[in-house]
Amino acid sequence: MDPTSNAAGVNPATVTLKSDLDALRADVERLRSVLTDVAKDVGRAAKTGYGEVRTKVGEKVSEAASTVNEKAHAAADYARHAAESASEQAKAAKDKTADNIREHPFMAVGLAFGVGLLLGSLLRR
Repeated sequence: MDPTSNAAGVNPATVTLKSDLDALRADVERLRSVLTDVAKDVGRAAKTGYGEVRTKVGEKVSEAASTVNEKAHAAADYARHAAESASEQAKAAKDKTADNIREHPFMAVGLAFGVGLLLGSLLRR
């Protein structure tokens, strides 16, 4: 079993990334809702004048944009860390495979020969 997987075989990094992306989607949906409210407020402002409505609209937009920006940065940071972790794991697996080939060269040659025969017979059909 992969050391980064839990008992169900699911990588916790994948689960966390998915939840971060779901949170980002929810924040974008909230931003969309806020922008709809802003559009309504702008319509009201056009009818009644700017003043307080303009201030309220600016605060809502600023707050929503800040939240989405924070979530996007958090998701990007997490994705970057997940990619680095995956790269490290791939390098470790490559090194382990190379070590196994050095320790058991005849087994490696035999395995390669067997795989070649199997692929050759499958491709010939």
